[in-house]
Amino acid sequence: MVREVGWAEPEYVVGQPRIQKVDEFHYFYLEKKDVSEAGVGDHILSMIAEASKNIAESNAKAGEVPPLLVMFIDVPDKQRYYDMQVGFSVAPGVEPVGDAMVRYVKPALSSSALAWGDINMVPKTYPLVIDFAKEKGFEGAGEWREWYLYWEKDVSKSNVTLVQWILKE
Repeated sequence: MVREVGWAEPEYVVGQPRIQKVDEFHYFYLEKKDVSEAGVGDHILSMIAEASKNIAESNAKAGEVPPLLVMFIDVPDKQRYYDMQVGFSVAPGVEPVGDAMVRYVKPALSSSALAWGDINMVPKTYPLVIDFAKEKGFEGAGEWREWYLYWEKDVSKSNVTLVQWILKE
């Protein structure tokens, strides 16, 4: 029997959005302040590389690097501008290295959806989680999260990302 192996079909799939409470965690991250939505691509790859290097040098255990987390926090009074943070959820007590910082992130209410597909599927998922939350009567709290749970490369349709819009409680 011959079995074909190739790209996932369909190319883009998003799970059903849901409102959920997400747990607290400690965040090891780099930050770039006041980034325009259009300017995110100018910074993200270098921030990912630097955060990855820094976590490897921290007291995190080798081989236990968690999924990448990118956070976007709205800049007050500047529409489509964010304080962009790139890093990893870590155990309490992990120390910052280089330009990295570590902070406690409190539990939060989130509108969330899992998405499968290439890099272009991430922005396509935001309207789904936003519209779902608004239909349920929720408002955003000014924070967005992208958890890169499984990532092969930008063009891989096998990537899995959890997209979260943090909500006001």
